[in-house]
Amino acid sequence: MPISDPAREPFSTPQARSSAGVLGMWLFLVVIAMVFVATMMAYLVVRLGTGDEAGWRPEGSPGLPRELILSTLLLAASSWTMQRSLAAARSDHDDRAVTTAWATFALGWAFVAVQCVAWSRMWHTLPLQESLYAWTFYVLTALHALHVLGGLAAMYMVIMRIVKKHDHRELVLGLTKCTMYWHTLGVIWLALYATLWVGSFD
Repeated sequence: MPISDPAREPFSTPQARSSAGVLGMWLFLVVIAMVFVATMMAYLVVRLGTGDEAGWRPEGSPGLPRELILSTLLLAASSWTMQRSLAAARSDHDDRAVTTAWATFALGWAFVAVQCVAWSRMWHTLPLQESLYAWTFYVLTALHALHVLGGLAAMYMVIMRIVKKHDHRELVLGLTKCTMYWHTLGVIWLALYATLWVGSFD
């Protein structure tokens, strides 16, 4: 019988692989958070350095689209369903966990759809090239939306893999990482929304 050497095979047990996966996700989330913190700080520096006389917001231009309030509520709801999915998985209710994960998936797509409506409404009155105010709005919200789409893709792969394999341990690990990522995007969106809101004032 072969003897496993932990020094050579540090991830030879399911527990070790699970811990390594969670640690890797934490490191990944730190990198994402740093990217968004840097972009928000850059936004505020540019905003504070651009006086009213420089025309930060063109006269008559709209403030933030009201649809952003709805998209915020949708993201908050999806964060709740994601947490419920993980709780169900940890309680050995795998079917409920998968069903609630699908609900999160649907709410995530609803968030993206509402963001598209907000961009469309903004574009009719203030295209991207019209001002720095418009450009930063589109770039920052699109950057977040791209991360949401990446999370939805990962969530779909996790759910489908679980449905096919019926592996409870993999269900818990996959949903744990998805939940960590999704909650992080929720917190980042709140900070980003607040930053855009402050920057929208003349």
